[in-house]
Amino acid sequence: MSLTPAFRFKLPHTVREGLVAIGKFDGRTPSLVFATSGGKVGVHAPHGPAGGTEVSFLAVNLTLTALATGPLVSDGRDVLVMGTETLLLMYDVQENADVLYKEVEDGVFSLVIGLPPGAAADGAGAPRSPLVYVGGNCSLQGFDVEGKEQYWTVTGDNVTALEMCDVEGDGIPELLVGSEDYEIRIYKDDEVISEITESAEIVALTAMHEFVYAFALRDRHPPTAQVAFDLDMDGVAEIVTGFADGTLQVRRQDTGKLMYVEKMDDGIAALLVADYRCEGKDQLVVVCVNGAIRGYRAEDVHGEGAATLAALRGDAPLDEPPTRPDANAHLGFADTVDGDDGAKAASADASMSPRPSPTPLAPHELSSHKISAARATAILGKDPLQEKLDALLEEKHRLSHQLQTTSSNTARFKSADATPDEELVPTNTRVDITLVPNYSTNSVDLVVETSNETVLAAVTLTADHLFEQQSMLVHPDEALSSVRVAIIPQKDTEQYVDVTSLVGYRGASFFQVFSDRIRFPRFAAYLPVDKAAVQIPNEGIVVRIAERASQLYVWLRSRFLFNGLNVEASGMDIALSSLRDGHIVGIQFFEDRGLLHLKSHSIEFLGELVQDLADFLHLDHVDSQAEFPSLMAAFSSTLTQVKAFHSTRQKLSTDMAETANLAKTLVVKAEDARILGDMHAMKQHYSALAALNRDLLTEFTKRKNNHSALLEKLRDVHRMIQRAARLRRGEPAKRVIAACRKALADSNMPALIHAICSGGAAET
Repeated sequence: MSLTPAFRFKLPHTVREGLVAIGKFDGRTPSLVFATSGGKVGVHAPHGPAGGTEVSFLAVNLTLTALATGPLVSDGRDVLVMGTETLLLMYDVQENADVLYKEVEDGVFSLVIGLPPGAAADGAGAPRSPLVYVGGNCSLQGFDVEGKEQYWTVTGDNVTALEMCDVEGDGIPELLVGSEDYEIRIYKDDEVISEITESAEIVALTAMHEFVYAFALRDRHPPTAQVAFDLDMDGVAEIVTGFADGTLQVRRQDTGKLMYVEKMDDGIAALLVADYRCEGKDQLVVVCVNGAIRGYRAEDVHGEGAATLAALRGDAPLDEPPTRPDANAHLGFADTVDGDDGAKAASADASMSPRPSPTPLAPHELSSHKISAARATAILGKDPLQEKLDALLEEKHRLSHQLQTTSSNTARFKSADATPDEELVPTNTRVDITLVPNYSTNSVDLVVETSNETVLAAVTLTADHLFEQQSMLVHPDEALSSVRVAIIPQKDTEQYVDVTSLVGYRGASFFQVFSDRIRFPRFAAYLPVDKAAVQIPNEGIVVRIAERASQLYVWLRSRFLFNGLNVEASGMDIALSSLRDGHIVGIQFFEDRGLLHLKSHSIEFLGELVQDLADFLHLDHVDSQAEFPSLMAAFSSTLTQVKAFHSTRQKLSTDMAETANLAKTLVVKAEDARILGDMHAMKQHYSALAALNRDLLTEFTKRKNNHSALLEKLRDVHRMIQRAARLRRGEPAKRVIAACRKALADSNMPALIHAICSGGAAET
């Protein structure tokens, strides 16, 4: 596949990464807006009066953190939306007028414009208007064109990426949020309906089509831009990714196969899709940091010959250019499809694996280049016959490679001096893999051992979140029949560990490869301990749950590592100890009253337990009562500091305003003295002005430090609200967020603490 630019030109200014957009500010023709390093915003209008030869500038004089365009005004014209660390700005480019200038305390880190997530109409049935969604300091806010806050919720960390995507396929887009805590959360209204943990910070989210979105992670050389565009006109958009070194990649969204790569003149600042030349078809617009812009049309590869088409479909290898930042990029996509039983299903490898609703999404690494044929057909609507042909061809390539490897090994074996009895591994050889709690080292030991006198020459382990580089090689100095690897999970995520072992006899020159995988339970880092030997925390939550104890036993055995312990014999009164920090967790269930007591000093961990239990039991609504005396005492101190920082900020703002007015007065007096020829008075006024300027700089530094401290405390507040919401599911979680939002708006700190503990229920 080859691409030829349909147009190219160069802006006379550098462009900041990620701060580029295309909008129809007159409602008809597209214009490109971009931020420069000098606090200006440029507008390139190729269809304007000047014919696209000039760039007009808006003197914003602020350091922008986010930029977007969208139809927010009543006549459908696009409005330019800009964000800074403390401000949200809206500007009508066509009318050359400010639309909104609003202070946003939590900052503006990311922007997206769209309908409210999860609803197409309001309570009265009227269609809802688009909102500007602002991702900030552990918070999400939605503003209308008048600056009124129409949406508010909290997230686990600072927001790094936002996108609207219809992941449920109901015609109503949900809000996708990526954050610094490596999480991708999907919001329907203000409820998290799905949450995915990745291995690095999310830097980009891109809606592909229904059920499917792509994401990029901050790896060693993270992507700077990502967009969906159907370059080959096959009806399925490709994932187009740009990098800071100028590399442009195009990959198939179903397999991740590299289709095209090109090196630009400079780093890529943005990738956009728009009909920039008004030809009736969209183009892929590539914007480089140095101002160079290229536009690519979609090309019908079906007219380029059967060889190219076969290569793109995977029937034959496609020659890949040498410039490939595969080791630098960390890309992925997630998708959902409907199973036969109506439940959602998803896959993270080459097989379909059911997952309980309403958490239907699973991540997929593009580098694995695998996807199930059934899933690809369901999502992409491909020809079933073509899918069968692709599957057969893939099986052919696999068998051919296996035959070639076997033939090579057989030839090498025949040329050796050893006899078959000395070299060949018995056909009944097994490699057993088990997980064993190790209380002496406070770890979970992954034990790999052979079933006979053969030994293990080397073992490789691969898992996303268990190892620093996602894999580990164990090569003992002396071949052993058993290998033990101590693991302390750093994240509470269910994973599958791929284990590859080299098995043979001692002193052998040939080894057989055994591959298998083992499931690592989500809460394997919490091992059962004797309840009489530990102190169960007096803090925790009480969950009302109408389930039988047998269902909870199944959940416990699937999520924890009991290693043969009879959970039923414990009477659902269990104590667990964390491998990471040693904190104790108590689990007790009273079936006759339908009450589940979860005890722990960690509100975050209890939230993980509640969400996982709700997923396992398919519960749409879960409510709980929380009691955290020490945590709430510390939180009260945080709220007091927030109030103090707010008061200090208002005082500093007032003082700075007074000083600025005095400075204006001194300037006028100094100029009057100069005009009157009174040089002595002029010098006095300017000396006073210089001293006043130093005071202003000092006050500005104080205000900046106060603002940074305020943001840190607000982050703690938002995280607490988010953790409180995770102690519930469905309507109870929404009720908590609504009650906390009202308490914050009213500055009612006791009401905020009550909402966190009681779940937003009215005080009695």
